[in-house]
Amino acid sequence: MNEKPIDLQESPGQILRTTRENYGISINEVTQKLFIDKRLIHDIEEDNYNNISAKVYAEGYLKSYANFLNIPATQILEIFRKNNIYDKQTNFVNINEDKIKIQNFLKDKKIYLFIGIVLIFIVTILIIFFSRFFTDKNENHLQVSQTDTSNIVELSN
Repeated sequence: MNEKPIDLQESPGQILRTTRENYGISINEVTQKLFIDKRLIHDIEEDNYNNISAKVYAEGYLKSYANFLNIPATQILEIFRKNNIYDKQTNFVNINEDKIKIQNFLKDKKIYLFIGIVLIFIVTILIIFFSRFFTDKNENHLQVSQTDTSNIVELSN
């Protein structure tokens, strides 16, 4: 493999894919030599770094791939860093993830609010029921007590 000058107007993924294709190397050959998943090679060539958990890993993959193709890895990394490709994509992903987290949080809050209202309703019904039950018993008990004391008063006279 001969080194060719790098077109600095292209993205790292474009450079790697173009070079690989010019050398007639298949993606399967790249995955076997670098032990990188085929889907990840596709993502790198498309400059889609969403499936790579950290920028340092993205840079490591780019460096390995560039070295395999005899491309100066420092230039690939320079283009990658200069264009902030990883940072732009992860910021977009983080915004979407934050939006989803907020939606899930609100969804959970709605469920808790509903459960809370139902519990308050049930507790209110129980309080009303038991207050009437005990009020009725107390009134009956008072009536019985009053009749008992009136009998006692009559007996004593």
